[in-house]
Amino acid sequence: MTEQQPSKSKQAASVALRILLPFWSMKQTVRLAKQEAAKTKENWATIKEMSAEAKQALLRGEGEESAESEPLTFEEAMANRKPGAMSVDQLHLYFLRRKRAALLAGSIFWVLGLIGIITGSIDGSTKTIIQSCLSIVAATPLLFALALSAQLRLWQLETRRLSVSENGGFNDFLKANPNWLLKTLSPQYGKSKGAQL
Repeated sequence: MTEQQPSKSKQAASVALRILLPFWSMKQTVRLAKQEAAKTKENWATIKEMSAEAKQALLRGEGEESAESEPLTFEEAMANRKPGAMSVDQLHLYFLRRKRAALLAGSIFWVLGLIGIITGSIDGSTKTIIQSCLSIVAATPLLFALALSAQLRLWQLETRRLSVSENGGFNDFLKANPNWLLKTLSPQYGKSKGAQL
């Protein structure tokens, strides 16, 4: 009985420390963010491949003798993908989930950071306040960039534009969406079944 009581008190102390000092949770969030970054890197490779195919198609179109030849359209670029590639609906769902994951991770960083700032203010711990602020400052731009890139891809899929000639570039996205910031920060619940393409 005496051996069990200290172990229970240690467990209770461990739980209390995790609640009061959320650094373990922050480490877990960082680990999840790294995993998401690895997935993003893999996905960027797919996106770059699609972009390279579109550029090659444009170059082929310019090199042809016929002056009336047009650059590769979005549909043609999608049709020229490798066998087994994701469909347009699957791509839409994939980028929507990626945006939601980035927004969720950003929200977790903000909540944990604010808890750390409040805890540090109560305890008078400048170190905790600084670490919490740094975690927010470091995570926010990265996760926002991930959400923005996913929103750009969603817009390209919805408008069926990919190349600059089709007005499917980033600047075209900004011009076509004056409220792009709100759209990027919106998790778009209710659109999980893919775009109505």
